[in-house]
Amino acid sequence: MHEIAQREDPECRVVYVDRDPIAFDQPVGLLFLLVLHWIPDEADPAALVARYRSAITLGSYLAVTHMTDDIQEDKISTVAGIARGRFSPAPAP
Repeated sequence: MHEIAQREDPECRVVYVDRDPIAFDQPVGLLFLLVLHWIPDEADPAALVARYRSAITLGSYLAVTHMTDDIQEDKISTVAGIARGRFSPAPAP
């Protein structure tokens, strides 16, 4: 991501949230790319996005992508099933 952003504006900074603290007092590009489908409905992903959206300053951008089964329903269902099995909490004993 940083290569693309810095090609457009060599002065821009790219922050990786898994490594860098985020300061929302300056415009940022906030990317939820293929992330929200991993958050269960019970965790309220819409509220999570709303909290981030309310924290970013004027001039910021928010990008969201999400899986859909509109075209390849069988493949997406298979991937979703694997993900649910791998990332779901273990059942109580």
